[in-house]
Amino acid sequence: MELGQQDIAALLTDPSDSVRASVATKVATEVSAGALTESERTIAKAILETMAKDAATRVRAALAESLRYADDVPPDLVRKLAEDVEQVAIPILESSPVLSDEDLVKIVRGSSGPKLSAIARRDHVAESVVSALIETDDAPALRTLVSNDGADISEKSMGVILDRHGEDARISGGMAQRSTLPLSITERLVSLVSDSLKIYLAENHDLPADRIQAIINDTRERVTVKLVTEEHSADDVVDLINQLYRNGRLTPTIILRAACMGDMRFVEEAFGCLAKITTQKAWLLIHDGGPRGLQAIYQRAGLPQNLYPAFRAAIDVYHDIEPTSDTTDNDHFTQKFLERVLTQYEDLDGDDLDYFFSKLDSIATVH
Repeated sequence: MELGQQDIAALLTDPSDSVRASVATKVATEVSAGALTESERTIAKAILETMAKDAATRVRAALAESLRYADDVPPDLVRKLAEDVEQVAIPILESSPVLSDEDLVKIVRGSSGPKLSAIARRDHVAESVVSALIETDDAPALRTLVSNDGADISEKSMGVILDRHGEDARISGGMAQRSTLPLSITERLVSLVSDSLKIYLAENHDLPADRIQAIINDTRERVTVKLVTEEHSADDVVDLINQLYRNGRLTPTIILRAACMGDMRFVEEAFGCLAKITTQKAWLLIHDGGPRGLQAIYQRAGLPQNLYPAFRAAIDVYHDIEPTSDTTDNDHFTQKFLERVLTQYEDLDGDDLDYFFSKLDSIATVH
């Protein structure tokens, strides 16, 4: 290996940080290329070891960047760079093939912040390194890790991450988009991720056909009810209900979802549509002070009898509380509704709305 005459002259006349960084890059590049003779390689490695001790961070960073993919470099030199300041270490931690899994585990246990995320970005992250990263409980590193398909994350490790950080949308969302997932993890993610990711999970992972359809239907219903509970004219609601009816999507659970949100306008229009009576007559029957009015229109609408107590509870709560467009009030209404309706089903042991509706969906199919 020969440094050019200009390189040598520059080092002699202007041994500045920039000149030394340029020389470090040139030598490291030649080593990475693997075209040196044995004697040249010995000289080059001696130069690299000297550069790795350079006082200037700029020089060491240039060296690390040039060696990030090199595989014929002394392990001690690479480990020294990996344990340096972040500017120097990150390229090595992200890419160096010289670092062993044991090296990486040791570095993880002695590092924090961006260094952990750099390791989590590696093309391949072994299970032992994954476990060490999980032990740090560093959320940014875990976000990077779950989004990296090259990370060997076991089912157990995925469960631990979700136990600790399942509410972090970037972690649950990143995990949801992995190319492969255990079924148990897919099922857990369904209750954590956004509606669009629920459908992605259903369509891209190994879920039974009936479970896929249930997820898609559930997602569609919740999105529809959310749209309806926003400010829309009466004509808009009527048009939507007619469209749902024509498409076979005016289901018992979508009506009950609206009822539990206190959206009686949707409920009244839906009952009128299914029972084939005017909205005014539907209103009178639904809000009849006695028990017979609601029961009569409910039966005429052809809704499942085993969901009747839930509808009854929703309407009773509606009369007790006047829900408004304010989110806090709607949340209060929903909570009161759940407290009331859960007493009708002794087998329900959760107070989560999605859990409750998954129960309702299963109940509704048996009538």
